[in-house]
Amino acid sequence: MMTPDPTNENDLPRAKAAVYVRMSTEHQQYSTSNQMDAICEYALRRNLEIVKVYSDEGKSGLSIHGRESFSRMIADVKSGSVEFSCILVYDVSRWGRFQDADESAYYQHVCRRAGIQVHYCAEQFENDGSPVTFPGLTSIGTLSIQYQKLMTGVDLTGLTSASVVECLNNTAQTSLNMGTLTTVQNLNLQYLSALTTLNISSLTSITGTFTLQYCSLLASAPVLTGKTINLLSWCNVMFSTVSFTGVTITGTIAFNNMSLIGTLVMPSSGTYSVNFQTVSGFTAFNFGSASVANLTLNSCTNLSSLTVPPGNNSCVISYCSALMSLTVGSQPSCTYFTLAYCGSISTLNLTGIATAMYYFVVSYCGMLTTGLTIKTGTVMQNSYSYLDLRYNSLTTACINAIFTALGSTALSPTIQLDGNPGESASNISTANGKGWNETPGGSV
Repeated sequence: MMTPDPTNENDLPRAKAAVYVRMSTEHQQYSTSNQMDAICEYALRRNLEIVKVYSDEGKSGLSIHGRESFSRMIADVKSGSVEFSCILVYDVSRWGRFQDADESAYYQHVCRRAGIQVHYCAEQFENDGSPVTFPGLTSIGTLSIQYQKLMTGVDLTGLTSASVVECLNNTAQTSLNMGTLTTVQNLNLQYLSALTTLNISSLTSITGTFTLQYCSLLASAPVLTGKTINLLSWCNVMFSTVSFTGVTITGTIAFNNMSLIGTLVMPSSGTYSVNFQTVSGFTAFNFGSASVANLTLNSCTNLSSLTVPPGNNSCVISYCSALMSLTVGSQPSCTYFTLAYCGSISTLNLTGIATAMYYFVVSYCGMLTTGLTIKTGTVMQNSYSYLDLRYNSLTTACINAIFTALGSTALSPTIQLDGNPGESASNISTANGKGWNETPGGSV
């Protein structure tokens, strides 16, 4: 095992450091001896004097329990009587593989509060807090920067091509500058709790996925004008305005848990899909002349009006409690349609939806009494298909009109009408006479 050289070619004073090593198995890569070799090299390069070693042999890193040396080290730090100013650890996994990331961060916070920095000696990048740059490098395959605790930024100026760029769980990273990069396959930014600046102006194309998740301090959505993006996946980011003006989306726009969007401008041309889960703040948005292949809106609680553009294969709208107006354009190939738990809607004209359906659901819309209209000649694609109209407030006249509009079929698809006051033996007979399977009380 390597030991630090007690002499120093410089006559500069040497900062004092403690070491923490942990080995949970017999894997040679993480033996305490190998860890010490790397740590001692790190200490020598930085003129650090090791004055204390804490070692846990054969201990799991999932919690602090059983790690006597780690517990003693934290207690020593809290006491304020230690002589060292930093703790040297081989890498983040040796500090601990805590199941709760907050627990790991807490112990580092205890050290920082006492004026003691934790250095990860085997990290790919320096722990001095400076931005990471790549001078002289023009091309890279995958750039993955993860779990950096002190690195404040990444600047990719000089790079012209990269396959994947990802920054994950870098708790001090405040900025990312894509520099001169024009095309990437995937841009993956997650759990960057300090990120405030994101410059992707050089990019013209993201051929795979642009993932932006849990970057809570990023106040403004990145400017996307002029870019072509396949899949855009954003989650738990707080943007008041999101605009896709001048953007080409070839795949899907997916938003999850975004609650502050006041203004939303969708791409107005091309064909793409939309998947919004718990997205609120906006009351309406317009698709222009675009076609939307698959549309999913779940828990968009402020959405009050919507025009569904043509081109749908599937349309699922649920738990949009403020939705009062829904217009559905011509959907010649739509085989899945669901509108559920939208309690404010009272008028729904679905005559634009294809007559050949597989799954057709309008249910739990309590204000829907007389305003539901379907296309004349509507049939189902096979005997497993069904028309689900449960738990609305449909009147007898409305149900009669729906059943009159149904096309005759030999497939015996199921109709469900539970919970509608207008269900009657007469309109059931009309449906049964056309080959539909509906019985009093609804069919399962």
